[in-house]
Amino acid sequence: MSNLLTVHFSASSIAGDIPKEIVKMRKLQNFLACIMHGDGLTGSLPEDIGNMKELRELCLGGNNLTGQIPKTISALNKLWYLDLRNTPGKMYGNLSDILALPSLTDLFISGVQLSGELPRVLPKAFNYIVLPGNNISGKFIETFSKHNTPSILNVANNDLTGDIPGDLLFQDISMIDLSQNRFSSINQGKPWSEKAKAGVKSFVSLAGNRNLSINFTSFIGLFNRVDFAPSPSILNLSFCDIKSPLLANVL
Repeated sequence: MSNLLTVHFSASSIAGDIPKEIVKMRKLQNFLACIMHGDGLTGSLPEDIGNMKELRELCLGGNNLTGQIPKTISALNKLWYLDLRNTPGKMYGNLSDILALPSLTDLFISGVQLSGELPRVLPKAFNYIVLPGNNISGKFIETFSKHNTPSILNVANNDLTGDIPGDLLFQDISMIDLSQNRFSSINQGKPWSEKAKAGVKSFVSLAGNRNLSINFTSFIGLFNRVDFAPSPSILNLSFCDIKSPLLANVL
């Protein structure tokens, strides 16, 4: 079946290892096998998956894959959608191999031991960066702009440290989840400009970052502008050990 363009197994009862022969399907553009019934797919990704040059979508979320994410995955120049949300503790790989994908815009990985660090500046425009629970360490992304900020940014439950850049909250973004890391501050603990307005639309969570240095009054002020709509429906700063009293004028 070397001429197949799409293989769609999602929500089926197919189980077992991914056949190594799949890499011979050189014209395959979409391989979708997410949220499987039963045990789902097992085994590891083929080492030479990088030979599938036409692959656009690789959706394997909700399976029980094992082993290393092959370094050759970075050769999939047309891949724009990648979902490797896996049973925790069974897969490992290098984050730089993933971020090297030149066409990638939608990234979903969880439960994978990812070595390497986040870049200081995102290399390209993403729609989604969803990377919770991958033991990613090091510093956070330092620079954001309207040209390279995803609509959803979730790096919860990792091992990230240092400062969260204050201008992240100004971006046109729907959801930010930075909870359960080891961040020490946001905006270096300094106040924002009195005229600054947050651009986040629905959800912000910094929960579980113990001893977070934050100017709480100024932070709340970013979302407390009567001339600004819409504002987030959820602000979660639980378990951050913030010493500031609750503000009485939160709108």
